[in-house]
Amino acid sequence: MALKYYSIVAEEIIGAFGHVTKCFSTKTGEMEAVKIIKKFPGLPVEKNEVVILKQLRSLDPDTSNIIKWKESFTYQDHMCMSYELLDQDLQNYVKARGEGLLIPDLKSVIRQVATALQHLRSFKIVHADIRPENIMIVDRRQQPIRVRLVDFGLSFQIGDRPFFQATGYRAPEVLLGIHPLTEAIDIWSTGATLVEVATASTIFENEEEYDELSQIIQSHVDDPEDKNLFADLLKRMMQLDQDERITPLEVLQHPFLNESSPQDS
Repeated sequence: MALKYYSIVAEEIIGAFGHVTKCFSTKTGEMEAVKIIKKFPGLPVEKNEVVILKQLRSLDPDTSNIIKWKESFTYQDHMCMSYELLDQDLQNYVKARGEGLLIPDLKSVIRQVATALQHLRSFKIVHADIRPENIMIVDRRQQPIRVRLVDFGLSFQIGDRPFFQATGYRAPEVLLGIHPLTEAIDIWSTGATLVEVATASTIFENEEEYDELSQIIQSHVDDPEDKNLFADLLKRMMQLDQDERITPLEVLQHPFLNESSPQDS
């Protein structure tokens, strides 16, 4: 397959490692997202992503909540990858709302991301780049919202040495250069992401803001029980000791996701 089989439909979205264009595939008759990956010396993002996605290809995107990768091809010496077309990332969705996610949507996102991480764990894969931009909404018109985990360019197999992790979402062990790294770094990054999409506020711009986490939650979550349970979940996800951090399965079993509240109805 080559780029000649795609008709560009929409403007491209520029990212750190390439740009994504909405295209119509004349081969499949479907709208797809085509990602053209930039080349960085010593940073084989494109090859790494293909290796990881080949392992995950057997997963059903509707149950694993991991983006469906269709194929890869080369265009003008650049690696191109085509994916199912999704709607909008969580960062822009929250920005458009002007406020954090509603509790039912927040719980839905947590369940889906934790499920995706549980699947990655079964493959011993660490995503290593979880942030609001890399959680995509399938269709904003659907309720509850459905999401997919995307962008596996920095992912690695447990035991391999990772490239790096995005500033603001780095786990303590990443900052300290502790190896080997495990899937626990994804749990930390997910916790930071959840605070951001729940409050429409960025955290950890400096070290002191870690102590303000509870106050941020208190000011953005209305129901007292939800406040306490959400704060407890985040505390367990963002333990400084990676060995003490909650697992994806334990996230799914946490009372915040399994006890009803007035905002759920």
